[in-house]
Order: sequence, then C-alpha cells, then structure tokens
Amino acid sequence: MCALHSLVLCSVFFFFSLYGQLSVIMSFWLHAMSQ
Repeated sequence: MCALHSLVLCSVFFFFSLYGQLSVIMSFWLHAMSQ
C-alpha cells in the first residue's frame, strides 16, 4: 500500500509540474503572438 500511495503522489506531482510548464509555455506563446 505504501508503494502504491507514493506512486500516486509521484504521478500527481509529475502531472501538475507538466501542466505548470505547459501553462507557462502557452502564456508565453500567446504573449509573443499578440505582439
């Protein structure tokens, strides 16, 4: 159970870090396109 719990936490952390990077890239891209 402990390994499964840590795996879930790792996958959630990876998903949120990836989502954060994508949101930063998208906001930067929209800012560049608007100029």
